Amino acid sequence: AAAYWGFVFDRERVIKKIEDSVKGLEDRGLKVRLTLSHEGKITVQVAPLSPPAKLRVALAVEKVDSSDPFLYHKTTHRVVYEHQLAARPECDDVLLYNERGELTECCIGNLVLELAGQRYTPPVAAGLLAGTFREELLARGEICERTLKIEDLARADALYLINSVRGWVELELV
Repeated sequence: AAAYWGFVFDRERVIKKIEDSVKGLEDRGLKVRLTLSHEGKITVQVAPLSPPAKLRVALAVEKVDSSDPFLYHKTTHRVVYEHQLAARPECDDVLLYNERGELTECCIGNLVLELAGQRYTPPVAAGLLAGTFREELLARGEICERTLKIEDLARADALYLINSVRGWVELELV
């Protein structure tokens, strides 16, 4: 993302900043958030990791535009996500979908549907961030990419949010 948006990025400085921020806390579950300014300033926030719980979700009130570059890169520009979450205050997260009626992701993680014993995640081209945990699960063959339509929600045996912070979190569709 830094290269795409033209941000100054020094990998060694980032690694050192993270290591310094978690020093002495390595034995705990932590959530680490790193932000990088356009000029290369690094900020790290560390917080205890809460155990995952089932999240209540609903379909987003509006489609997302699969050509929006902000969907493909982890940034602090979260207008799309904030708008969708605000429109569903009764939920913990929302299920996003694009202009073709394809499911894409949740606001805080990737989406997995279990259909007939197989776990599927939408392809990146649907308009989503290719999360690191998602990529790891794909590489290990634990999930497969497949275009998922809104109609697939009705026949899914289970729904999950996945991300590198929370791991697998079961979703309850409301």
